[in-house]
Amino acid sequence: MQSFIPRKNLTSSEMRIINGVITQLARKGYAKTTIGELSTLLGISKGLVHYHFSSKEVLLQETIAYIYAEARGYMERQIWETDDAWEQIRTFITRSCEYYADHNESIKALQEIRANFTPRQTVSLAKVFGDKELEDLKSVLAAGQEGGVFRSFDTAFAALMLRMSLNGAGQRILASSEPKPEANLCTAELVAMFYHAWKSLSETPESK
Repeated sequence: MQSFIPRKNLTSSEMRIINGVITQLARKGYAKTTIGELSTLLGISKGLVHYHFSSKEVLLQETIAYIYAEARGYMERQIWETDDAWEQIRTFITRSCEYYADHNESIKALQEIRANFTPRQTVSLAKVFGDKELEDLKSVLAAGQEGGVFRSFDTAFAALMLRMSLNGAGQRILASSEPKPEANLCTAELVAMFYHAWKSLSETPESK
């Protein structure tokens, strides 16, 4: 399959349609996220949706790209403000949990896409971006090992465990009636758990 190349700039009409897709996916699920249902939700014709997005596959791929770009904008600047590998991981955990609490519709929409969407013509951007995130985490962990910040361990497995733990935290946060306090709890537990798993047991997170 060929790679899908998302468009660099979206018009206001295209952003409105993509935000409608996110809302429909989050509230109604993948099965009811059709061009017809989306048109009804937005009060526009199906022809107008197809004018901007040639197929449902293109629309969903652009939606994935939009959600990931939104998440990167929310997280990246703070993560890379320091060269300290542990601080990068701690900030990644913190900002991820905060994002789940503040952007629950985007996360629910992405979960629906991941669980149900298999492109016919192109590779799913959800997989592409997910794989890149794991590679970035592996790089941070490897740099931390080289700098003596982390003990020796398999960075690929560690990155996957962090991603899976954050996925679990995301489920708790999305299901909570008080997402922000739940996000704070998940952050504290994950930070402590991975600190003690990866760094010296003689230190504590509070000593950093």
